[in-house]
Amino acid sequence: MNESETKDDIIYLLGVDEGSNPDGAVLTVDGKNILGGIEILVPYNETVKKTLSLSRTREDIENYDNIILSLSTVCQSDPTSNNPVIESTAEIAAHFVPSCGNININRKLDNTIINICQMDPTKDYGLKGIFPVEINDYDINNKKLETITIYYKSSVEGENGWRMLQQYYNNPGANQEKIPEGNIDFEWNLVDRNVRDGIYNVKAVALGKGNLRSETEVLTFTLDTKMPEVFGTPAPSSGVLRPGDDISITYNKNLQGSLILPSINENISVKGILNNQEIDHTTGILFDGKEGFMIMPNGVNLDNKSFTVEMWLKPLTYNKYQTVFTHGAGDNLFNMSFTADKRLEIKVGSKTYKSENTLNEDQFGNGFAQYQIIYNMSDAKLNVYVNNIHMLSLPSGAPDFTLSRWIFGCDENQVNHFNGIIHDLRLWNSMIDATTLNKSLSVNEVDLIGYWPMDEISGIAVKDKARENHAVSKADRFIDPIGKCIELTGPEFVTVPLYALSKNYDFTYEI
Repeated sequence: MNESETKDDIIYLLGVDEGSNPDGAVLTVDGKNILGGIEILVPYNETVKKTLSLSRTREDIENYDNIILSLSTVCQSDPTSNNPVIESTAEIAAHFVPSCGNININRKLDNTIINICQMDPTKDYGLKGIFPVEINDYDINNKKLETITIYYKSSVEGENGWRMLQQYYNNPGANQEKIPEGNIDFEWNLVDRNVRDGIYNVKAVALGKGNLRSETEVLTFTLDTKMPEVFGTPAPSSGVLRPGDDISITYNKNLQGSLILPSINENISVKGILNNQEIDHTTGILFDGKEGFMIMPNGVNLDNKSFTVEMWLKPLTYNKYQTVFTHGAGDNLFNMSFTADKRLEIKVGSKTYKSENTLNEDQFGNGFAQYQIIYNMSDAKLNVYVNNIHMLSLPSGAPDFTLSRWIFGCDENQVNHFNGIIHDLRLWNSMIDATTLNKSLSVNEVDLIGYWPMDEISGIAVKDKARENHAVSKADRFIDPIGKCIELTGPEFVTVPLYALSKNYDFTYEI
């Protein structure tokens, strides 16, 4: 308490006798070091309370005894002046629990996932399955510190499961690694050490003389080196994605959603292809070359638009003029025919165009060939391809296409009948590249406005699976291979030999 006779506020000087502090303890009041003295204002007739803190600069010093503190008035603190020094002293002591020092583990990778190849190239971990361990905040000048050891264990193991990973020595001997100044940076190569996938714990332990021990917090990380594999069958199970369908894939492990990003190495991509199964040539419409034909009575509109016609075709007669299809009549006529000398012919209105080259055996003779007629309204050009080989081009000049009946197997006068087989007729409401057409497609492609597979086997209806613009067939059905049957009209019967049946074998009879 300030009991000044003059009732003045007094400034006191608090300091420490340096000679009594040979081990360099740090003494502070209000966060200020009092080694050089600090001023404290004490108002008259009041008491001021301050907290003195003592900390050590060397962790191997445990005992501080007989440190002298002094409190004097600022105006009479100089022993060389004529005025007597007004001063009060006190001795303090502090004793620390023996320790080998602090130790800390960097927690930036706590709860992370380590893969074989880290997706983010800006990070230095994860590449080739490396987990970095950084130890800091230790003091190699601590005379009690002997070793720092890094340990690990599986997260499912108890405290007895800790195994030594790496050890450092403050005073190393032969083949021992010294504790580095500053930080320990250890790279744990999980792949080279054949560490199995799982969740692991990591910690560091400092040991010192007299069984002293300090530990860091425990880090946890997940090692996941195996790529996810598809579990079960992806949906849709048919492999064909139709309007309204969702793509669903189940994996045998969880995926980290935050890494499924296009910006990170495009590690997951979704790709699709059009159905590409082999074309089936086992069914179709068989035109006899005499009177058979197929007609779309509701008509097909080709007016004022680009379009593409494609079909598979096999002629059975080669040395006569025959018309494959006819659309419209007069100035609106559009048809395709074969000449007697195996050339392709297109009629548009009153004009006739023939291919310069004859059709080769693969296009006109050896099995089925794919015919593609592509009209581009922007430049009014029409091109014809056979098995993706360009055969004929019509010069620019807009044809006068209309909404008309589409007839297959003869011309507009129902003569020049075609002798052959047609199947998989498709009509597109746009110009489709010829290479794209050389595939077996579904019925949901963009701009597909007509699709007649001709696979009904029987009956006169030829169904349009795209727009239900069904055709009527006055021709025969083509089936390969041809089936056989027996017609039973009354008391007739058929005997089927059962051969040697035995209860020891499985067997099935089917009719």
